[in-house]
Amino acid sequence: MAGKLAEELQMPVMVAARNQDHFKGSIRSQGLLDLTTFFDECKPSLVSFGGHKAAAGIGFSYDKKQVIQDYVNSRMEQVVFDNDSSYDVIAVERSEITIAEVESLQLLAPFGEGFEEPLFLLEKQKVQDCRSLSKGAHTKWILSDDLEAMQFQSRDWEFYNPEATLNFIGNLRINSFMGRKKVNIYVSKAY
Repeated sequence: MAGKLAEELQMPVMVAARNQDHFKGSIRSQGLLDLTTFFDECKPSLVSFGGHKAAAGIGFSYDKKQVIQDYVNSRMEQVVFDNDSSYDVIAVERSEITIAEVESLQLLAPFGEGFEEPLFLLEKQKVQDCRSLSKGAHTKWILSDDLEAMQFQSRDWEFYNPEATLNFIGNLRINSFMGRKKVNIYVSKAY
């Protein structure tokens, strides 16, 4: 709901629902706020918080509702918006793609119509290895021990050059196999 409202209003939106004595919600910034730092000064009042610059999940107890509301209102009075800002992808650095960060994205789920899963751009990545899967139907790039990129219905492995760097656009998810977790980029485009 926060994503749809933020898109319609072209401004940041926080939606929180009460469940007994806690609030749990989601925030969409439309790229107009950096949510990774917006709540820094009130983190002691939060039960949970996680996300990235444009989207985050938040949790706080009922008795902190007014504190959070006053904090947000005060901070928003200081913000000047440039409503011409828009983005299709969120550029990230390799160091920002951690299991903890990607797991925090799950606070924003479920994704779907009108609330699409965010697309991330990871640029200039050195590929350790490239493999074809399912008899050449899919491509898997190994970027490090804990980061892989997967593209389904793709034969891009045929063009793999071990000397080149690649850019990846895709969704970030956690892949668990035999008790070991890795971050996977589910690639929409590799170039």
